[in-house]
Amino acid sequence: MKNLIKKEILYPELSYIIMGCLFNVHNEIGSGHKERIYERAVAEAFIERGLSFKEQVYVPVIFHDKYVGKYFLDFLVDGKIVVELKAGDQFLKKDTDQILRYLQIHNISLGILARFTSRGVIAKRIIHIK
Repeated sequence: MKNLIKKEILYPELSYIIMGCLFNVHNEIGSGHKERIYERAVAEAFIERGLSFKEQVYVPVIFHDKYVGKYFLDFLVDGKIVVELKAGDQFLKKDTDQILRYLQIHNISLGILARFTSRGVIAKRIIHIK
């Protein structure tokens, strides 16, 4: 059996604050809303907590020095963590793939994929090893 090495958790304090904001939003407005409603509420929660963040961050996709497309990150918190919000009860592989692309393109190590469900907020930490 191989020895398992426990790695350092990336940005634990900041992640904890972000998760608290997500839970507060769900606790206050509940489930069943469109993603855009959650985005606005989460932005307000981030402001209340004094977090430094950008919304709808434009990320161009370049291939052979030519623009071929674009993405928009829901949030980039403190320049360190991509936060992507989803509404509905099921995580899909495409959601995880999406945030991994964002991390790779923006060269960021940590993403939080949060889904607002009828049972509460369910979140996954997505790691991109540079």
